[in-house]
Amino acid sequence: MIRQAYTNAQSNVLTWTANGGVLTTPYDEFVSVFVNGQKLTTNDYSVVANSAPGQSTVTINSDIHIDGNNYEI
Repeated sequence: MIRQAYTNAQSNVLTWTANGGVLTTPYDEFVSVFVNGQKLTTNDYSVVANSAPGQSTVTINSDIHIDGNNYEI
């Protein structure tokens, strides 16, 4: 299992750089996102694989994001 933490996030856009930016597909089965220790549903975030070299992007639904939240992918 590979994890990346984002403490005190000031944006709902999280940049995944662990594992060379590669997230395992299918995302709804192999990628989990937690906010302050609570698992989000797949409706609460979206994944853009390979958004730039060596990274992917996970965007948290802006309706639930609060600046200062701690996230873990």
